[in-house]
Formats: sequence, structure tokens, C-alpha cells
Amino acid sequence: MTITNWWSDALGNFKSSEYIDLTTFEGMRFAVDLSIFMNKFLFSDIDKLATTSNPAYPAPDLLQNIMNIHANLSRYITLVYVFDGMAPPHKKGTKEKRLELRRKNGKDWLTQHNRAKENKTISEEELKAATASRMSMSHPTAIDHAAIRKWMVENDIEHYGSIYEADQQLIQLEKDGIVDGIISEDGDEIALGAKRLLCKMSRKSNGDYQFKLFERERLLSVSNPYQSKLCKYPDLIECTGSGILRS
Repeated sequence: MTITNWWSDALGNFKSSEYIDLTTFEGMRFAVDLSIFMNKFLFSDIDKLATTSNPAYPAPDLLQNIMNIHANLSRYITLVYVFDGMAPPHKKGTKEKRLELRRKNGKDWLTQHNRAKENKTISEEELKAATASRMSMSHPTAIDHAAIRKWMVENDIEHYGSIYEADQQLIQLEKDGIVDGIISEDGDEIALGAKRLLCKMSRKSNGDYQFKLFERERLLSVSNPYQSKLCKYPDLIECTGSGILRS
């Protein structure tokens, strides 16, 4: 079973649910997969240059973007952040593929960079290709994580670390009653047992953010028209004789 299959079959009509205003959850606490915010808001040229420099330096716009979205969302809900840890052993292949993709994307940049060090002439077109190549290599670094955590500590913002990826920590915080739900773009959370997941974040014309809501209770309800498809995944869902679903 893959998470792609899970989203296509098990979640079915939930994928097209309406966006929900954050005022619906006013006063509630949500655990945030911080890596989602960090990857989403690392988009400015200066940040891409910062994270691809050698040595790298903190991405200034990324930190400001995180601070801005925190201030925006905190008007309605309390945010509890979770940092990723190491990639688990079974994700070793995935990690290597991502690294190889970054190297492939950065091939033009690395080639022209080496030519420049040898004082070789570089055409305008080659320079443009190299610049685009370098931008595609960007990703948050350990320095960015440290800068964001420093801001959280200084402002007494609740946050947690993970031994491996954030998924299990997010779900455990919800199970322990520390938070009322999870904010993430990772479909694994529903499959792993999350009760309430806010995802598909978008911004309204007034600057406020909105989300789509996925609730496990609705997913397992007999009213879910995709219920029969859920039974294809016995490792995650048990289908009883009465047609009631339970995880």
C-alpha cells in the first residue's frame, strides 16, 4: 500500500472539501509540522542564495515569513511546533534520491562555478542557466533551524523535537491531549491515526489563511461513501460485519 493509494481510495471525497475559516477552531491548540512551513516559505532569491552558499548563512526572509504566519494564525489558535529529526532507516533510499535530485538540478551551477574558478569565459545564457540551477538546489539548512528555534526560545513559543520525522511526534501530542489537532501537508498523518488534520493551506484576499479539514471520525463513519474502499487496507482499518469501521 502506498499513501497515494490511500488518498485516492480511502479519502475520496474529502479531497474536495471546502476551505474552513480558522475562526472555527478559535481557542484550540494545533501541532505544526515545521518543515512544511520552512519549505513553503523559502522562496525569495536572497534566501535561495543564502542556503546554497558555501558556507551557508541564515535565510533572512524565511525567518521573517515564519514570524509573520505565526502572528497571523495565533490570532485564533495556539501553535505548537515540531521539528523534524533524522530520517528513519527505511527512508534512506528516499533521502538519497532527494540528494541526487538536488545534485542533478544543480549540475549547471556547479559546472559553471568550476569554470569561473579556472577563469574561463562564461556566456550570458550559461550564466542564466547556472543561476536557475543554483536556485533549484535551495532548501532549509541546519542554520535556519537554529535561527527559528532561537526565535521560539526568546519568545516562549512551545516547540518539540523528534527523534525521526515529525509525523509520530505530531500524532502523539494529539493522542496525549496536548494539542487538539495537527497542521501538515503530509498525508501520512491520517493513515497513522491523526484525529484532526488541517492541510492545503491557502491565503484569502484579506490576508488571512484558511485550511481544508480532514477528520478521522468522518473518515471512519458509515456515511463515508468511500467506506468499501477503506477495507482494502486491513493494516490500517478494520471492517466489522456491521459495516462499522474502526482503526
